[in-house]
Amino acid sequence: MRHAGHVSSAPRGLHGALIHDLGRKIVGGAHPAGVALSLDGLCAEYQASRPTVREALRVLESKGLLKIRQSLGTRVQPVDQWNLLDADVVAWRLEGADRAQQVRELLQMRLAVEPVAAGLAAQVPDPSIVARLEAALAAMRTAADDGDLRAFTEADVEFHATLLSGCGNRMFPLLTVLVATALEAREQALTQHHVDLSVAALEQHGAVIAAIGRGDPETAEQQMRAMLRALQHEETPAGP
Repeated sequence: MRHAGHVSSAPRGLHGALIHDLGRKIVGGAHPAGVALSLDGLCAEYQASRPTVREALRVLESKGLLKIRQSLGTRVQPVDQWNLLDADVVAWRLEGADRAQQVRELLQMRLAVEPVAAGLAAQVPDPSIVARLEAALAAMRTAADDGDLRAFTEADVEFHATLLSGCGNRMFPLLTVLVATALEAREQALTQHHVDLSVAALEQHGAVIAAIGRGDPETAEQQMRAMLRALQHEETPAGP
């Protein structure tokens, strides 16, 4: 299989680049918890205006990475204050030394949610959801035959997004971006290790669809859990 390179989600423009670079440095430990960040120093480092830097700092504060106080300035927050469900924070952890732990935590989250979603979808099968799942699986098969890992991942994201949005729990779709991030990270790992996708992955997706289509919640949940547990055996790099 031809392995497509991982597509970076880094923001464009000075404002976005500042957020991305400073966020990565904080998450990566270059700016440890408790460190004060100088507005003037950041303006000089990034050749940016004070309003641009202030806005970037506010964005990072909204993600829990910083605390801004008028009298105390801007300080880096400890990890337990970070919004660990924020897509950018997850992506920055995946780019750094914390990658292996982040991959494990994403998989643990998926194991807690996606089997339940599959079971819920099977309780009252929606033909339109089943059709969308089948279309996503067909796209995955085509991508596998063509040796296109990028297209395979995109179709895989569509499969899991459809499941989360179509299971009837209105909170589960909010986790779609994290599942997509996990699948993107898997693509990067497979690319780096030159690993081909197995036929078993396609069969597992098909088994989930079949169980949902015939209204078998228990089997749908079991098949989804088995699919995710199989990922635990894949080798995942510990660094970026």
